[in-house]
Amino acid sequence: MSKLGFGIAGLATLFAWTGCSDSGATYPDVAEGGHAGAHASGGHAGSAGNAGSLPSGAGVDGGGASGAAGAESADSGEGGTIDAGGSAGEAGSESSDAGAAGASSEPVVCGGSTLVKCPTGQFCDLSSDCGSSANALGVCVPLGKVDDCDDNAGPDGPSCGCEGKFYANDCQRRAFGMLKAPSGTCSGIASYPTAYGVWQTTSGTAAKGPAVVITAARFARTWDSVSAFAADAPPPNPSGTIPLTLEDSDDLFLRLAGVPAADLPHQPGSGSGCHAVFYFRLCDGCALRAVSYDSAAQVSPEMDFVWPWFDRILGPSATSNPASFCH
Repeated sequence: MSKLGFGIAGLATLFAWTGCSDSGATYPDVAEGGHAGAHASGGHAGSAGNAGSLPSGAGVDGGGASGAAGAESADSGEGGTIDAGGSAGEAGSESSDAGAAGASSEPVVCGGSTLVKCPTGQFCDLSSDCGSSANALGVCVPLGKVDDCDDNAGPDGPSCGCEGKFYANDCQRRAFGMLKAPSGTCSGIASYPTAYGVWQTTSGTAAKGPAVVITAARFARTWDSVSAFAADAPPPNPSGTIPLTLEDSDDLFLRLAGVPAADLPHQPGSGSGCHAVFYFRLCDGCALRAVSYDSAAQVSPEMDFVWPWFDRILGPSATSNPASFCH
């Protein structure tokens, strides 16, 4: 796929906010005969050794299986299974080897009433019917890159995103941080009524600078000088507020949807002392994308198609226009 993903109809991937994960672990087969036994912690056995006893306390890091107190015998021969999580091989003793076994594949459940977050680099692929289901649960999945996905349709056909657009498969949809819509609800025309974005920059010893927050179909709030703030907690009392129609905000987030945020910023930076950052999510519950940079060249040419939107809405000479940040 091209750097701009889906082109104009696909332009929008910078702000999405949630963590996710699946439940139900898989236990890989152990080399050299035998397989890992079931273990509530989701750990798995290392490479199989020679038969005999599993010493007390042998285990795998990250919740691996441990041997029962004392020696636990296993039948020798291929495929012998130890319920505590180890595998018997041919003859001799075995200890679980974390290095040979690899990491546990137990999934991480996210969302819910406690809003469990996902690890960095993943987002919560919620089963929320695009926000209509309260306290929805999801699974943490890697954000990844569109270029790492193929163009083949999934087993159930194309994947429908909550913005109304079709993706070839779930891999491409997740790469954009987009939640999955219920089957049969896609129009094929993208719209972003719950999208959200923040652009801010700081410089100098005061570490303050201009900022703008875009709330889809509502308004653009601007600050001429403000300290850095969390993406989901903009300060009160903006310098200005500009009403936005859904058509206005859709135009911006369509542009952003095609930006390969995972490839930004380009290196090296300028060391100018300027610091700029933008965040965006394409829907409620969608992944939050964030890009930090210290020179406008680090986000060019990918963002060059986005900046004219701010020129039109804020004015090309506005202090809070992100097109001028770190130039």
